[in-house]
Amino acid sequence: MTRSIDGGKTFSALRVGHGDTHDLWINPKSNSTMALADDGGGEISFNTGRSWSSLNNQATAQFYRVNVDDRFPYWVYGGQQDNSSVAIPSRNGSYGITENDWFNGPGCESAWVAFNDPANPELLYGGCYQGIIDVLDVRTRETKDLQKYPATNLGFKPREMKYRGAFHQRRCRRRKL
Repeated sequence: MTRSIDGGKTFSALRVGHGDTHDLWINPKSNSTMALADDGGGEISFNTGRSWSSLNNQATAQFYRVNVDDRFPYWVYGGQQDNSSVAIPSRNGSYGITENDWFNGPGCESAWVAFNDPANPELLYGGCYQGIIDVLDVRTRETKDLQKYPATNLGFKPREMKYRGAFHQRRCRRRKL
């Protein structure tokens, strides 16, 4: 993230808590107060970006996709951009959902999180780039790799791979490999 105070003639870099910044709101009544949205969630500054709040002090994230179960209250599952996948209850018996209410799910940022039974999701399945697929047993919090065959796919062109994951296929179509 960069900042200009001379109408765009020069820019200086601002340190932020996470890369891939997307949106910035500047308070029109006090330009020292700003809110930033990025791949890690949201950050607040009260001193024109010299320092920012922690990414971990509010429940914010950018999700690729989400899934919900059939429980009440229902739970939301999804892969967070540049982070893990998570399982989060839609509500709790308190004043708000905190980091104590959710847990990391299977897979990673690109996860399509699915479950064995929508009424009682004890096994969660989630993917990751490079074709990795995990299953998480919610009762024991143990994960197991379900990859079709052991492989490290980094450094290979998608067309040279035996199996391709979601990120490989998307990149392949864009680049016409």
